[in-house]
Amino acid sequence: MSAPAVSICVPTYNGARYLAQTLESIERQSHSDFEVLVVDDGSTDATLELCGAYARRDPRVRLVRNERNRGLVGNWNRCVELARGRWIKFVFQDDLIRPDALSRLVDVAERTAAPMAFGRRDFLFEDGTSAEARERYEAAAQRIADLFPEEGLTDARTFSRLVLAHTMRNIVGEPVAVLLRRDVFDAVGTFNPHIAVFCDMEFWMRVGTRFGVAHTPETVADFRVHDASTTARTLTSNHFQMFVLDPLVVQHDLAYQPAYEGIRAVACEEGIDLSARFVAAARWARGEARRLSQQNNAAAEGPLADLEALQQALPHLRAAWGPAKQQGAAEQFLTWARRVFLGSTP
Repeated sequence: MSAPAVSICVPTYNGARYLAQTLESIERQSHSDFEVLVVDDGSTDATLELCGAYARRDPRVRLVRNERNRGLVGNWNRCVELARGRWIKFVFQDDLIRPDALSRLVDVAERTAAPMAFGRRDFLFEDGTSAEARERYEAAAQRIADLFPEEGLTDARTFSRLVLAHTMRNIVGEPVAVLLRRDVFDAVGTFNPHIAVFCDMEFWMRVGTRFGVAHTPETVADFRVHDASTTARTLTSNHFQMFVLDPLVVQHDLAYQPAYEGIRAVACEEGIDLSARFVAAARWARGEARRLSQQNNAAAEGPLADLEALQQALPHLRAAWGPAKQQGAAEQFLTWARRVFLGSTP
């Protein structure tokens, strides 16, 4: 059997509630040369039965069950490993894609020779979604529309400048609106397992700052916002991971990882000290860990232990806790840290 043009990857875990709608939106694609790769991470609800029924009906559907639970990022990377298509399109178990999503994204990516393309997405706000959450998502969507108003290619240097101006802001959107060429994972690696929530944003940064990105102003997907989503659960259960540890990993990699060599050159031209930004993130993270430990006596070791555990993945972390860098950079990175970590905008 020849390889399909696109692998539509659907990582699942207890996703039966919305999964039928997701798979039906995939089946309605006008671009028909695709496989549907469902990789289940140990569901205990009706997910497997539902996917099995679709697989029996449609030979393009391939169902794989992990031998152990890999977690969110691990399951994303498992999808990449098993995908057979030249292009990879993630569609999560509660989201929908528009009928022309594949055709539009493949077209703009191939015309621009970009390894990544994205479009706009609408939101499906479930009952109970707060007004604050709605405003946050809608403001993020408007930011993307303002930054990428027309169809075409944004080169790596321009994308790097946008990342520097909007660090820790997702200027692309969720994976349901993105198409990736399979070989880009060979070039820049897979999703970072040390990042729990912003793993998609960081990957877009890694690709875009090296190769540039293609984009279309057309709406290609619908992203569902509800209280059972991964982001919502993490925001409720592990604020420290989402708002302290994830940004710390991103700042470390921007400052030191080889994949971000291009953005460091742009930052240098613009007088931005990425290593100083990392120092700010590292010191703020340690301060937050200590504060939370003092507030929660029973779980005193939690945040501090989580922070210590990152040292192997972030080899520059301990040095960042040492004596301060040159005073001239202090105001720049402290001002930046307050804006990013304490600001209220999305």
